[in-house]
Amino acid sequence: KALLMMKDVLKSDDERISITESHLAEFYLQHGKIAEAEKLQEDILNKTRALHGDKSSKTLQAMKNLAASRGLVGNYDEAGKLWKECIELSKALYGEKSPRTLQAIDSYLSMKERSRSKHAAN
Repeated sequence: KALLMMKDVLKSDDERISITESHLAEFYLQHGKIAEAEKLQEDILNKTRALHGDKSSKTLQAMKNLAASRGLVGNYDEAGKLWKECIELSKALYGEKSPRTLQAIDSYLSMKERSRSKHAAN
């Protein structure tokens, strides 16, 4: 309800709406509503790209959140594509040896390992 009220009061491109949506997506994840979180995160990424462009730290964070959610639901191909984008953007923004870039690489590799383990079990 709070999100709907914000949308009524604020402009649709107001960043506070995306921040609130991001918090709601995190809440959904914590309560096992991964599909709902993924949909919100996709919307957030699209809005963030429109507001800040493709080469923004805010876009990178939105992309990482969506990549993680896609991995959680087992959509490893899409998650992998997003993680690769995250890694390249992080390198461009922070450098190749930045802790942020290394974390993105680690997240990507962890997701790939989960994917392999799942395929091996089947």
